[in-house]
Parts: sequence; structure tokens; C-alpha cells
Amino acid sequence: METDKGQLSPGAYLKSIRLENGISLEAVSGATKIGIDHLLHIEMDYHEKLPAEVFVKGFLRAYAKAIGLDDDEVIRRYLFHIQNFQGAAAVRLKMMKPRQRIWLWVLMGFGVLICSAAWSVFGTSILNPKSEKIGEENRSIGRDGTTEQVNAVLSTVQTDGLIKDAFTIHLTAHIEMDPKKASSQAITEPLLLRIVTVQETWIKVTVDGQNTKRYSLNPGDRMEFEASPGFQLIIGNAKGVQLTLNNKPVSIIGKAGQVVNIQIP
Repeated sequence: METDKGQLSPGAYLKSIRLENGISLEAVSGATKIGIDHLLHIEMDYHEKLPAEVFVKGFLRAYAKAIGLDDDEVIRRYLFHIQNFQGAAAVRLKMMKPRQRIWLWVLMGFGVLICSAAWSVFGTSILNPKSEKIGEENRSIGRDGTTEQVNAVLSTVQTDGLIKDAFTIHLTAHIEMDPKKASSQAITEPLLLRIVTVQETWIKVTVDGQNTKRYSLNPGDRMEFEASPGFQLIIGNAKGVQLTLNNKPVSIIGKAGQVVNIQIP
């Protein structure tokens, strides 16, 4: 058990000792004068949501002393965790830069294609009066989309190579900018799950289909988890916790003492 704790982050280490000793977050807050939100950020190792590093160290020392831990050991874990976190972040940033450059070139090429298509259509409409008729028929295709209209327009423009080329480019640009395709690439909103304990219970939390962890909770304990696809929860007491997802309550169907399994969303 001690070996496992040696690998814990500072926040996880503090939380595990607090839960083992049956100390609530409210008790720690009262002893340290640190707000509940800051204590939750400490336990989740969300140091970027806390004040400057000098204040974080003060919070960690006060928290450690409140639950009977060596504050120097907690600070050592904090410094080690920060060093590893910054190193990993630098590696991720370095890996992202080539991808960003690739996407920049792709977007620039797409912009050039659209501008060329627009200029071709505009130039054709000025040089040849027939292009105005083609434009009208093209707009009717966009509204109705019938096969007969498409075939009629294509057979008309085949007699004039210049107009045919302009129409083909315009049609291609229209297809590539289809809003249905653009909407499919929308970014999924992150999911923030908050757990507030109202009765003694235990809970197993699986984030994004992995990293399953079990927690023993007392009334007053609070936890936060962030995911993209979702969460899988097994709760030992259906009436033991209250859940909110992105600040919206999540209903738990079950009786007091009943074990329930919840998939979110």
C-alpha cells in the first residue's frame, strides 16, 4: 500500500490520506482557512486554477499539517509533479507544431481554390453574356437539385469550352463548402462531472473508458472529473451522492444502500 502511495501525485496523496483518516473537506477547510474550491483543485492537481506557486506551496503545507502529514514530503511531490507536467507539456507542444503547419498549408490551399473559382465565374460573367443564363440555371439547381436540370445545363455548356470550365469549378467549390460536411467536424464539448457526497458510500469512476478508480466517500466530500466521450459510474449507495454534468443535475434512480451503475452521457 505504501509503495502505491509513493507514486501518487501530491493532490492524490493528500486526498487518499484524508479519506483513510475519515476527515472531511469541510474540516480541512476550517482548519486551514482554505476554500473548498481551492481544496478540490489541490486534490485534482489542477494547479493552473490556483494562485501563484508561492501560494500553492502554502496551501499544500497547511493541508498536509491539517491531516497529520509531513509537509516537506508533500512539497517534494509537488515539485516533482510540476517538473514532469511541464516536460510533458513541452513535448506535446513540440509534436503539435508540425501538425499546425500542415493544417495552415491545407487551409491556404483551400482558400486559393475558392478565390480562383470565384474569380473564374466572375470573369466569365463579364466576358460572355451567356454566362448570366448559366448562372440562373445553376441557382435553380441549388434550390431544386433535380437530375433533369443538371443534365440540361451540362448539355448547354458543352458547346462553349470557356463557360463549361467556369461552371465546373463553381460547382466543385459549392460541393466542397457543403455545410453538412462542415457541421460533422464540430468539436465535442468537454464534459465536467461534479460529485457531492451526502451519505457514506463508495464509488468507482471510469473516465473515457479507462483509468477506473475506487473511492470511499464521507458526507461533505466533493470530486470533479473531466472527460470527452463520457463516464461509467458504479455507486455503492444510490442516495449517497449528488451528480451534476456541466452544471446540470444528473438523476440517480435507486434506493438508499442500493448499488447502481450509471453511464454518462
